[in-house]
Amino acid sequence: MQRIIIENFGPIKSCNIEIKDFMILIGNQATGKSTICKCIYFFKSLRDNVKEYLYEVLNNGITAEQQFIDVINKELKNKFVNLFGLSKYKSKFNIEYHFDNEINASMTITDDNKKYLHFILSPLLIKKIKDLETKALEYHKELHALSQSNTDDLYYKLEKQKFFITLSKEVDYLFKDERKNYYIPAGRSLITLLTKQLLTIELKNLDYITKDFINLIESEKGNFDVSLKELVENIEMLRENKTEQKRKEIASTVTSLLKGEYYRRNGNEYLKLRNGNTIPINYTSSGQQEMLWMLNLLFLWMLKEKKAFVIIEEPEAHLFPDTQKGIIDFIAMFFNSNDNQVLISTHSPYTLTAVNNLIYAHKVGLKNRNTSNIIPESLWLNINRVGAIMLSDGELHSIIDTEINEIAAEEIDKISQKISKDYADIYNLEVESEDVNS
Repeated sequence: MQRIIIENFGPIKSCNIEIKDFMILIGNQATGKSTICKCIYFFKSLRDNVKEYLYEVLNNGITAEQQFIDVINKELKNKFVNLFGLSKYKSKFNIEYHFDNEINASMTITDDNKKYLHFILSPLLIKKIKDLETKALEYHKELHALSQSNTDDLYYKLEKQKFFITLSKEVDYLFKDERKNYYIPAGRSLITLLTKQLLTIELKNLDYITKDFINLIESEKGNFDVSLKELVENIEMLRENKTEQKRKEIASTVTSLLKGEYYRRNGNEYLKLRNGNTIPINYTSSGQQEMLWMLNLLFLWMLKEKKAFVIIEEPEAHLFPDTQKGIIDFIAMFFNSNDNQVLISTHSPYTLTAVNNLIYAHKVGLKNRNTSNIIPESLWLNINRVGAIMLSDGELHSIIDTEINEIAAEEIDKISQKISKDYADIYNLEVESEDVNS
């Protein structure tokens, strides 16, 4: 099981978290939820940097100045600066990510006065990457020699692609993960609102996560040039295992949550409402704008049976409680659809309650199959795959009650109890006033 350790970084004083398949981080503003999400995303993306480097070696070989440790170091330091905004830090920090017992990486700062970022790979990880580098280089030389006597470029491109697919699988095995990494940030309504301006916005002025998300949206928009029904049918034509009814149900859920169907015409984006009216997407409600691309992307990845690790910030934003529940149900459906991983950061106790119901359904459902009549089995969450963390004052603690295998009810109730206490205190004052006046 993967694990992240953070010491003295941003608002986080200390944490040691086992990375579960379905994780929730809850806490007040500025307690470190986004910091943890970004750190996990940063280290999980190391695998992609290794693949990009090997592809470069496969294409162009290696120069004396282009040693993998230097290339990876430079790229990851740049990415870290883009994620967190600083290249120098006043205080010593340490962030470690363990892919397994011997494969790990860490980011800290140098011990000298310059305090530069310092990225470290474990010895075994360095050795394994060097082995893959040697394979890529040898194959590059082999293809280069053969190409001198043969002009069939297509053959070499295909052979190179086949070899790279094999290398990629070895990298996935090395990092114990084959899922594609995605980050769905907070503030989605603004991105939806500015949909027509996305291509003209100076992306270099945006933070790394938002820029990445905008590029992701732009790459997927073309899928919605047809209706959801047509999109499902088009996907079915490419699949051997026919599950059209299930995919139609997923499409129906998206439409129900959005209270309309999203589509594009001539580059413009619309929502077709249930009453048949059509409105431009930038005139929809803030809740619909927040949900739109979160739902669209999860829907597409389910349709295409992608294996993904997805970070979702504040899925509850601008939504009424019953819709918050619907969103959590949809995320759970995505999670269970293809061995996916999900990390949610939230402020909402409703999110915890909704997740707890799905955990409880799994626990009871194993004994009584009638549970699926209340909550479909496709939404159940196995507690052994779930982690729930509360953040406060730079510290973290699990809020899973290991005796009953659920999220601790008292943690969910804390906010309600505070509100109820205020009401009770005011009520007592009212009673005192009435007694004085009587």
